[in-house]
Amino acid sequence: MGVQVDYPEASEIQRVPKVGGPLKFVQYRPSKIEQEWYEKRWVYERTPSEICKDLGYHTEKMRSWISFLDHGDHDNGDDFDSDVFSQLVFEDKNGNEHRKIIEPLIGHFRHPFALPNCKPEGNAVRTQDRSYIAFGGASRVDDSFYPGKRYLFDLGTAAFWTSLQYFISRYSGLGIEFDSIWAWEAERMPNYWDYVPHDVQGKLHFYNQAISSDLTSPSHPLKILKTVYQPGDFVVLKLDIDNTPLEMSIMDEVERDDALRNMISDFMFELHYNSADMQVHFGSPNMSYAEALMTLRRFRELGVPLHYWP
Repeated sequence: MGVQVDYPEASEIQRVPKVGGPLKFVQYRPSKIEQEWYEKRWVYERTPSEICKDLGYHTEKMRSWISFLDHGDHDNGDDFDSDVFSQLVFEDKNGNEHRKIIEPLIGHFRHPFALPNCKPEGNAVRTQDRSYIAFGGASRVDDSFYPGKRYLFDLGTAAFWTSLQYFISRYSGLGIEFDSIWAWEAERMPNYWDYVPHDVQGKLHFYNQAISSDLTSPSHPLKILKTVYQPGDFVVLKLDIDNTPLEMSIMDEVERDDALRNMISDFMFELHYNSADMQVHFGSPNMSYAEALMTLRRFRELGVPLHYWP
């Protein structure tokens, strides 16, 4: 099968708006550990060795974090450790509070044992381990608040068996079966479709091309999202294209556009920053560690369930 590049069908674009819709964002509540970390961000900026030192101090809390997520979804919203997990707080139309837990922004924002000098004995994991992420608030998605379509946008998808296959499986465990999937990859992949299961091919829109810097382009991910979205849809967006100017232009648009932010139910982003621990992976970008932490925190404070993608 050749490379497929396609646009949303009219039937998707002209759907009748649904009853219900996403909850109204109220506030972001950082956990105790995250808040303490945030207040020390300039210490970590000046003395990077303090990052692993402080992670080591919290080793047992870090283990409980990973263990909690390893034991499946948690529909009881009160069984998490508020010292560890942060919360996005929402209200329904009756004013009832609903909390979505999310992993803390600490360390290098990924698995706390992912770097060689941060691994307690017997806790070795890969740098790109994803088991620290509280996808969907670590609980099954409530259809009463998301009665619409389920969409996945993967910006920087690589081969199907990397991120897309992982997302399909992971969200299936939370009760989410994606109705449509859009994926972009700049590197030429002539055999891409050979590895896509038949049951996925019919709902996958694969763009084997670089993402345009023109936000108004009909093939731009945010343009497509704005076109197909209806209130009540559940949208997962991942951004990892290893092109910092283009990534930040997308992030700037999300930050600027209130309506766009409200469309995103889960957002994964790998933000590159300058740190001795991460230099082998990121090189020496202009963004500092403290700036990266403040950027990630700012989006959560705007109501975006933003996870760091490893």
